[in-house]
Amino acid sequence: MGKLQMYKIELDDIRGVYKPGQDVTGRLIIELDEGITVREIRMKCLGWGEVHWTQTIQSGGPGQKPKSETVHYNGEENYFKSILALYGKVADGGEWLSQGRHIFHFSFTLPSLLPSSYNDKYGTIEYEVSAILDQDFWSSKEITRREFKVVSDVDLNKYPEAERPTESQNYKHLCCWCCKSGPITGIIRASKSGFVAGETVVFDFIIQNLSRRVCGVTVLFVKETIYHAKGEKKVCVTEIDKTKYDDVMPGQTTSWDDEEFEVPSVTPPCLEGCKIISIGHYLRVNV
Repeated sequence: MGKLQMYKIELDDIRGVYKPGQDVTGRLIIELDEGITVREIRMKCLGWGEVHWTQTIQSGGPGQKPKSETVHYNGEENYFKSILALYGKVADGGEWLSQGRHIFHFSFTLPSLLPSSYNDKYGTIEYEVSAILDQDFWSSKEITRREFKVVSDVDLNKYPEAERPTESQNYKHLCCWCCKSGPITGIIRASKSGFVAGETVVFDFIIQNLSRRVCGVTVLFVKETIYHAKGEKKVCVTEIDKTKYDDVMPGQTTSWDDEEFEVPSVTPPCLEGCKIISIGHYLRVNV
């Protein structure tokens, strides 16, 4: 039986970066030291997403030794799968592939709706093309694979609510029971709720301090990533930027108007079409 001396996948786009709806084109290159009978050589193009995290649960009743159990949460979904036959005669038991170098061209059209490639500690969205060689009915193996990236653009025109003003309000009390203070109330407003990378967010906020303490004020820009699996979810909040403001004294109400924040120029991944990972960004006032 002949041996594969060399096998690789080359993409026409050397960066390996595509947008939904584009064609992924390239070639499979195989070099043989002697001829072989091939039932089929085929290419497979697919995209999928996975999430995984663990949680430690303590169990054991009164008088029992506590026990720890690690629960695993896994979620996955497939975005597309396409198969293209390049060479061979399955019905006739195979076709001879001679010694030497062989080049097989391929082309796959990506679906028009795909989430961007993504990877972090708890989740991943991946895309790849792979080559499978069948020499007989019982022998099928993947001989090589090549990952590529998908970058989906955020189109705010698809979300009319992004142009609507937004407002959020919250309050808290310091201490409790007999020493419970008056509330500290915060209100933040923005002229719209959707922004793109590099755009300036104009916002107002008010802090009313009815407690007996001096309140420090910080506005943070944070990223919230939510992972979904088995009906459960894991929320991770990452601080991207923050700005310190003047303190608000006891009994004082202070407002800040037309404050500005520039959304970082690094475009966050658009995960439209993904149900197991969602990413949101927002301004948060910490008092």
